Amino acid sequence: MGVDSKVFVEVDVSVQKTDVIKAVKFAIHDLVHSKLDVLRFVNHILTPVENYKGCWTVNTIVTTYDLETFIIHFGIGDENERGLWAFTTCRCDVEEYLSEGKDAVIFSIGAWGSNVEIIDTVIKAIKPFGKVFVDYNDCDDVEYQLVN
Repeated sequence: MGVDSKVFVEVDVSVQKTDVIKAVKFAIHDLVHSKLDVLRFVNHILTPVENYKGCWTVNTIVTTYDLETFIIHFGIGDENERGLWAFTTCRCDVEEYLSEGKDAVIFSIGAWGSNVEIIDTVIKAIKPFGKVFVDYNDCDDVEYQLVN
């Protein structure tokens, strides 16, 4: 079992959870492209850069097997491709933080490489949907903290 960074948003039950996931997908896509701009990546051609290392992708790809759990795949220069997990049916994992009648969308990524920057990007994307709680290290003594 690894160490993960997790964040979730409290949403009304009427909210389409896939809208939350789409907002995060587009935010991650923008983050990847902002990093690629620094590497002078233009028109899908990477200009050689000194010390170029890591896994990079041009697109972010969302996969799912059951339409309840999703993975946003992308490369942001970390050692390996990243997979940001999105859970739409794990309310019981965070219900102690939820207001009555609310639901949650939970995001989780391994706590290595650019995880803090990635989680901060997710936080910005999900804030419009409701209260946001974050746990940058799920193996320490600090539990979820309210962000907004």
